[in-house]
Amino acid sequence: MSRSVFRTALLAATVVVGFLAAPAANASTTQCTDWQHKEFATPGYNTDVEIRLCVEAYSSAHSGYAETRWWDGGTYYKKFDNFDVRIRVERYDADYDSVGCSYESSINLYDSDYRVCDGLWVGSGSSGGWSVDGYVAYNLDGDGKGGMTWSLHGTPLVN
Repeated sequence: MSRSVFRTALLAATVVVGFLAAPAANASTTQCTDWQHKEFATPGYNTDVEIRLCVEAYSSAHSGYAETRWWDGGTYYKKFDNFDVRIRVERYDADYDSVGCSYESSINLYDSDYRVCDGLWVGSGSSGGWSVDGYVAYNLDGDGKGGMTWSLHGTPLVN
C-alpha cells in the first residue's frame, strides 16, 4: 500500500471515528535523522548529496522512508554508474522489511532534485524499539575503484 493511500485511508477512518466518538488517537509519530551530507568527487563540479531517514509509528503499523536531495549532478557529465539508497525498518536491530531505490539515472540527468524512497510497511502494533537504518551503494563513473558504501545513521526510536 502506498504512503498516500495509507494516509488517505487513515484520515478517512479518523474523520468517521471523530463523528462517532471522542477524537481518535491514530495520529502518527515520526522521527527523522538530521540531513546526512556527502560530497562525491565527480567530473565537472563535485556532486553533493544529502539523505534523511524517517520512521513513522501508527497504532497498528510502522513505516519508513528516505528523503534524498542533490546538487551539482549531471547535465554535462556522467557522475555515477550506480547510486542505490537501501533502507530497512528494524525493531531493536532486528530487520522487518527493506526497500531500495536507484537514483544514478536521475543524478546523471538532473543538476539538482529531490526524491523519496518509501514502501516500507510493517503491520505491527508492537510498541517500542522501531527505527529505520540504511546505506548507499554507489560507484563513481570512471574512478576505477568499483563499488563503495556510504553508511547512514539510523533514526531515533519510536513506539
